[in-house]
Amino acid sequence: MLNEYTRTYKAVGNGDTSYVNRVEVGVYYLKGGWNMWYGKPEPRGYYFHIAGYGLIDHGSGLLSRETRIGKGAQGHKYCIVPCERQSKKRYESAKAMVDELTDKLLGRWLEENDIVLESMEYEVEERDRR
Repeated sequence: MLNEYTRTYKAVGNGDTSYVNRVEVGVYYLKGGWNMWYGKPEPRGYYFHIAGYGLIDHGSGLLSRETRIGKGAQGHKYCIVPCERQSKKRYESAKAMVDELTDKLLGRWLEENDIVLESMEYEVEERDRR
């Protein structure tokens, strides 16, 4: 079952985020549990996320993603549809919220991280996240 939807925008980072050339927003299902980074539990459900990264082309079709912990673009995630189990109906409900949440949160996140989108055009990907 599909449980991850992402939109990827081309971007330009500045200062500490100069490595960023892509910004990703979307929804995915998370099984929840203890978050070691924040030291608190997270609920199961569908999450909306925003993240920036550098996509590096090494030639011959080899690509890698560069992210930095502690310095640079910090991603955010928000539980938008808490639920115990995945379902197509809940996934579609979470996916329908992407436009509204992107309009509401993306601009502020870009400003906080000193990143500018090259355009509002994006690539869409849906897949099964395990």
